[in-house]
Amino acid sequence: MTSSQSLGGSHPAVRNTRPQLPPATRARPNPRHPRPRRPPEREAPHKLVVDAGLGYANEQRVLGNNLSTATVGAGGLYTVKIAATSELTEDGHAIFLLSEGSDWRYTNTIALTAKVSTMFSLKASNAIRYLHAPTIGFKNTDAVTSIALVAKF
Repeated sequence: MTSSQSLGGSHPAVRNTRPQLPPATRARPNPRHPRPRRPPEREAPHKLVVDAGLGYANEQRVLGNNLSTATVGAGGLYTVKIAATSELTEDGHAIFLLSEGSDWRYTNTIALTAKVSTMFSLKASNAIRYLHAPTIGFKNTDAVTSIALVAKF
């Protein structure tokens, strides 16, 4: 297939056939009557992202049987912009192990991020993880609270 036959392609023989005005006769902007400027587009205060996918889990455990199986997961991320410099996020994801229908995991994280400067933000979060069938010697629920200084480049 040549480039002139492909969708969106171009060929040197295909040219714009509209007549062009010489540069001296083209319309110029009038400084007395400037074009109205568009207001800057604002970001929506609420944002929801939903995702789903397939994966693979491989856990080499010290006690009990090792785990090696395909997984299917789904979840969502909800973001609320509280102010120009801060946002609150809620992230929940569930993972189901395909080899064992009774084994599943759920993680829920809530975080508050505040911009300190143009490059740095302070982030405080709390994550709760639930394992329906935990490893021998561990509990079903695990909670992690963290505070971090985040750098964005």
